[in-house]
Amino acid sequence: MTSERAVLDRALERGEQEGGSIEFKERLTREVHLADGRLESLVAQLRHRVLSGDGKATYVVGATDDGGLAGIAPETFSESMDVLSLLAEEAGAHIEDVQTWGVGEEGRVGVATIREGAMLDTEDEHIVVGTAGHVDHGKSTLVGSLVTGRPDDGDGDTRGFLDVQPHEVERGLSADLSYGVYGFDENGPIRTDNPHRKQDRAQVVGTADRLVSFVDTVGHEPWLRTTIRGLVGQKLDYGLLTIAADDGPTKTTREHLGILLATELPTIVAITKADIVSEDRVREVERSVERLLRDADRSPLSIERHGVEAAIEEISETVVPIVTTSAVTMDGLSVLDELFERLPKTPAGLVNSPCTSTARIRWQASEPSSPEPSDREPSPQAMNFRSDR
Repeated sequence: MTSERAVLDRALERGEQEGGSIEFKERLTREVHLADGRLESLVAQLRHRVLSGDGKATYVVGATDDGGLAGIAPETFSESMDVLSLLAEEAGAHIEDVQTWGVGEEGRVGVATIREGAMLDTEDEHIVVGTAGHVDHGKSTLVGSLVTGRPDDGDGDTRGFLDVQPHEVERGLSADLSYGVYGFDENGPIRTDNPHRKQDRAQVVGTADRLVSFVDTVGHEPWLRTTIRGLVGQKLDYGLLTIAADDGPTKTTREHLGILLATELPTIVAITKADIVSEDRVREVERSVERLLRDADRSPLSIERHGVEAAIEEISETVVPIVTTSAVTMDGLSVLDELFERLPKTPAGLVNSPCTSTARIRWQASEPSSPEPSDREPSPQAMNFRSDR
């Protein structure tokens, strides 16, 4: 038994028992398992498993009822996680952790740990931010630097605080949801030395007057379903979309932005990796982002031009602040600190159900046109500022 597969092998060895906390599912699909009648039965089953495990259940997905490793396609596994997340939410629980392994050439099996209770406490002084963006555009690195206050080494060092699976660390890609938290008191930010240590997180939660939790999602295109699960399956207050200054907006950027906007989630765009490109390139990407937002009937607001106060006042479902950042030089992170310290909690009903469709917004997924002239400013109409400001 290898340490990497210990949790899977233990679950398979113990097997399903009528009064136990382990459940095997070969697959879970929306069409079959969320249908009337079946949903209620599966929620009751999950609740029973959680209660049998004193608040914790283990679901092995990609396994037959007798414990055989069937393995399922990656897209089927992602859909199964989507459905399991919804079942857990209906049962008053949440998916705490998912570990996955390959079976055969393309199959996948995973172990999901389900805990009793809501995933995140969302009190008035606790905002929850969902991150999104293309793979390698610096989501996890940016969040890692925010919650620790440490600059990145240029190779994604601070990303390691959020990518917890061995294959994620090795590949430098997040393959499931991960979480980070920091806070504020009257003296400013309260950060964690090591977000992996429970005592560090507990100290932040225990001492901060205001908490900020990040749901750091997946940027790799095959895992888009996991990103959707992370963004629309939880009670988020704001979205944070990262766009790397070297790459600029990509197809995945458009897909993730479409998800954020379709949920009517107030969103901030962070242009990352500004330290590795020229200032002219940063301006070019800023114009591309502004054009991208206008194409989606949203009004861009450059924080560099209009200030943090304007961003806090104007951010909404239609006005999207833009900030340029670097996790290496820490440029722009103080701006994000100020935003997250001062932005208000959004109404609990702002995030729609997981059935939200990106078709609700007028969205073009085509590549951006050529950059606009560098001296072109957003029009007052595009900025949609109030005349009394």
